[in-house]
Amino acid sequence: MTIAYHPSEEQLMQFASGAVKPPFDIPLRAHVDTCVLCRKEAAMWEGVGGAMLETAVPATMSDGALESVLSRIELERDRPRRKAPAPRVSRLPQALQRYRPGIEFPIGPGIYKRNLWKAPRGTGRAFLLRAKPGLALPHHGHSGVEVTYVVSGGYSDEHGHYTPGDFFTADDQLLHQPRVDDDGECTLLIATDGLPQAPGWIGLLMRLLM
Repeated sequence: MTIAYHPSEEQLMQFASGAVKPPFDIPLRAHVDTCVLCRKEAAMWEGVGGAMLETAVPATMSDGALESVLSRIELERDRPRRKAPAPRVSRLPQALQRYRPGIEFPIGPGIYKRNLWKAPRGTGRAFLLRAKPGLALPHHGHSGVEVTYVVSGGYSDEHGHYTPGDFFTADDQLLHQPRVDDDGECTLLIATDGLPQAPGWIGLLMRLLM
């Protein structure tokens, strides 16, 4: 599998440091899990961070700091452990096996959605989008950032052609019209902190459904 579109160097640095928060860590983990090149780069940045910690000047500990840490460890050890839920997602990268997608439902002719994660507050969310061959979405932009990871199939827009493993970031300046390839369905993992922007009733409908 040839992957043509990857996260930026900055995104991989943030990923390695654990600074990428939901929902954007979800497609990023999926891509790193799939892409050998990005997995190596992320490991390299993790090594850089570890080397920086080793050379850092130790801070002076306050009185009672050791006792406080040991007490917290003891409390954590005594806390009952929850059994990890059995994986329910198939045909997705290993990094997504811990998520439990909701029920798939149609949001238009030939296009289906499954919710994956939603922020307690705000518009942050991640979801799976499955579309039939040849389907074209309306021309639209975004009110925030939208990150797309191609799980299966392929699609094109004005900026390129995307196939399994590809990772694409759209900001509030980008306009595009995705169209699914004619030779098969396409499944996308999408994370966003904004809403689709299109004129008229089409835009309103997209904001309600996506």
